[in-house]
Amino acid sequence: MTLTPERLNELIADCKSPGDVDKLYSRMLQQMINRSLNAEMDAHLDEGRRSHAQTSTGPASQSRPRRNGVTTKTVQSLGGGLDIATPRDRDGSFEPQLVKKRQVRPDGIGRHGRQDPDALCQGHDDP
Repeated sequence: MTLTPERLNELIADCKSPGDVDKLYSRMLQQMINRSLNAEMDAHLDEGRRSHAQTSTGPASQSRPRRNGVTTKTVQSLGGGLDIATPRDRDGSFEPQLVKKRQVRPDGIGRHGRQDPDALCQGHDDP
């Protein structure tokens, strides 16, 4: 999908203050994180299905990786709290990378989706 100037104008039409813009960015960031987590799960399940197909000798339905709902949590970004729904799989082998289990401050995701300067500097000491 291309974000045309017309579509952008539709999105920001109701923004009357900087606070409204912040809320819009937070909602968009939350949606992008949730979609990315679902894409990570899709990739995990696809890999599990390929692996299962290569090693399986029993019925296809046994031990095949499957979704098992979501775990919800609120993570903190520089723009405020974001409600995240991390997908789960039945055997608990899914390890999300964007927002890891038990992580409440995602690395590098700051206000308006920009890189958090503190996250960029972690592990780098001044000479």
